[in-house]
Amino acid sequence: MNKATKRFRLLSDDDGHYYLVPAEKEEEFNIWVDSFNDEEGDPDGYEELGAVSLGCSPTYVSFTDPIIS
Repeated sequence: MNKATKRFRLLSDDDGHYYLVPAEKEEEFNIWVDSFNDEEGDPDGYEELGAVSLGCSPTYVSFTDPIIS
């Protein structure tokens, strides 16, 4: 794999919204989801993690050479 290639994970919150999250930020994303569910978190906090909101439609994403890990 090219070292410049950035890996993402397709993750969701507990409301059915999907996000493309940098793979190295998965744990922080899950912490954000937990804080948001407790109504203490910033609803736009995913942006600080470099994640992209896909709303409720993961079909917006297309892949080339996917790796399942």
